[in-house]
Amino acid sequence: MHRHILSLLALLSAGIALVYAKPASPNPIPHRQADGSIIEILKHGDEKAHIVTTTDSLPLISQNGSFYYATLSTSGSPVSSGIVAKSPSLRSADESKVIATLRPKETLNTYASLLSSGKRAQTRGPGLMPTKFPSIGEPKALVILVQFTDVKFTGENPREFFERELNQEGFSDYDATGSAKDWFIANSNGLFRPQFDVYGPVSLPRSMAYYGANNAQGNDIRAVKMIIAACGALDREINYADYDTDNDGIIDNVFIYYAGYGEADYADPNCIWPHSWSLQEAGEEAPVLDGCTLNHYACSSEINGSTHCPDGIGTFVHEFSHVLGLPDLYNTTYASTSAGTPFTPGAYSTLDIGPYNNNGRTPPNYSSYERYALGWMEPLLLSKSENCELPPLAESNKAYIVKSLDSKEYYLFENRQQTGNDLYIPGHGMLVWHIDYDERIFARNEVNNNAAHQYVDLVEADGSQIDRDRANDLFPGASRATTFSSSSRPRFSFWSGEAPPVSLHFITEDNSNITFRAVKKGDNPNDDPEASVSDITDSGEPFFTLSGRILSPQCPVDIYSLQGSLIACGVTADTPLDSGVYIILSGDRQAKIIVR
Repeated sequence: MHRHILSLLALLSAGIALVYAKPASPNPIPHRQADGSIIEILKHGDEKAHIVTTTDSLPLISQNGSFYYATLSTSGSPVSSGIVAKSPSLRSADESKVIATLRPKETLNTYASLLSSGKRAQTRGPGLMPTKFPSIGEPKALVILVQFTDVKFTGENPREFFERELNQEGFSDYDATGSAKDWFIANSNGLFRPQFDVYGPVSLPRSMAYYGANNAQGNDIRAVKMIIAACGALDREINYADYDTDNDGIIDNVFIYYAGYGEADYADPNCIWPHSWSLQEAGEEAPVLDGCTLNHYACSSEINGSTHCPDGIGTFVHEFSHVLGLPDLYNTTYASTSAGTPFTPGAYSTLDIGPYNNNGRTPPNYSSYERYALGWMEPLLLSKSENCELPPLAESNKAYIVKSLDSKEYYLFENRQQTGNDLYIPGHGMLVWHIDYDERIFARNEVNNNAAHQYVDLVEADGSQIDRDRANDLFPGASRATTFSSSSRPRFSFWSGEAPPVSLHFITEDNSNITFRAVKKGDNPNDDPEASVSDITDSGEPFFTLSGRILSPQCPVDIYSLQGSLIACGVTADTPLDSGVYIILSGDRQAKIIVR
């Protein structure tokens, strides 16, 4: 099998590096101010640039352990107003009037602009070869534990814990629902069985804040130095050549677990934000260890900011997905365009906010898009009229694909059910993905940043782009979206204006299975391509049965003669018929049968 869509050679020739990070937690994060008061904050963005706001969207700046309302200086840069921030319910009327004079909307827009510029800065330059970590087989992956002078691992034996969390079949500590290895084996249908080798912990000679302090865009200034120091400290213990699977002289990847919290779901800006990057892109001189160059790395924190227990596998799976070459599917800038704010896949995707499902313990399964891109599945092509059945993706590894004339644009159709790793996704039914691979957009990790044109877009069955309606994003759902065609809402269309070769009708969910009829352009949706009759006899009398999955003996049907006379109404079982030609009707579906 081979990889699709994420052409590594194409990305290499583009001369652009992929820069990835875990998205900020979607949940309010409590923080104790220096005066003892508690404020809930929201974070937006990721490790490369992010914004902190109150829960009612007032921009904040962190100073000396407290958050202050931000405003604009005379030069137009965000600065502290000197007013300690409070939760909305604790503000007086006078305080609210003062806050309004701080121009919060202008300040927020300026922040968003700085965030976007921070993103672009990370992708300039000669670029890097994208990850070459294998997605097939049983590769060894290097994991190093790191602690600081002021922040140590909380457990007595962190190495033993992380070895089990990453590798042990059925890992269940702290209500976990399996190990990282379990997750990858299940999602690859057994094609990818990584072995995570854990070393450390390494005690670094500086504080957490030294490595985690932020610049003006919110980037961790020295996180990459943590990687270099940790790998150098274990040079005698680790043979780094063992982690160069393709023998190209470059260590495939190093994953760092650091003690304490991560900035993505914890208020302290001196924490390190979980992310995936490279030394070359960071402008750091790359050391050579055992004849192999250190370059690509990923990292995440020991402690979950919500549970205050060891983090589940959600963050690890998200960051290791980047190691495998997959992009972020959330809006990697906080900025909106004239088309609005992108509505991204959310909790349905491990590459969006899915790593937070079940407090990080149960990241959702890869979609058919990720499986197809990694070479873990080959979707079935829809190009003719046929009845189709979709068992749950997690059980069948089955999906359908409709391609445009441009092979880089296509739709994927998959069945997601709220069981196993998908237990905490918002809904169940058929997810529809619209993929438009653009080499430049993917290389800049800006896949879903433009609301007017998203490149890995989840098609909302109900047409609603509101978080509380996420359960209705699937077909048929509560909105009873049983058709997906060029005239339906939402509309089945390609960006070029080209009409899809098929449309989908009679989308049904029954006992966790999805069925639908693919109808080729020009064919009648009511003509069942698979309805037929079998001669079953009982006491010498002929009976009819229908083999099609849309018209079946379990569906109430009406039987008419060819002349239009009603012979039987509401039939749900095998029915005796004389020899002849009949019309079978079920709702707006029909089939002609011949009984001999």
